Formats: sequence, C-alpha cells, structure tokens
Amino acid sequence: MALGAARKGSDAGAAEEAPSAKPRRLTEAEKQRWIEENREAFAAYDAHVEKHGLFGDGRRLF
Repeated sequence: MALGAARKGSDAGAAEEAPSAKPRRLTEAEKQRWIEENREAFAAYDAHVEKHGLFGDGRRLF
C-alpha cells in the first residue's frame, strides 16, 4: 500500500509522526557505525566524481 493511500481520510496518528522540536544527537559510536556501513557508497561516489566530474563543472563561472 502506498504511503499516500494509507494516510487518506485519516489524521489519526499525525501527532505521532510529527518531528520532535529537537532531534536526538548521534553518539560517536553511531556516527562511526554509519560511516562504516556506508563506506562502499562513499567510494563509489568518489570514483564516479573522479571519472565524470561534479554536476555543473562545465557551467559554473567561478
């Protein structure tokens, strides 16, 4: 079921889904785990940029 379809006609739970005023800060261990989990994606992105350059490289004036 699509997210939009699940919400139609019902605002029940809307308050539960609202973001808190102040997001929780990550611990150093959580940051390091996230970096490790995404290391392969970072490397793939770096390789793509090395091969193709950054978006807009040929158009910017600075």
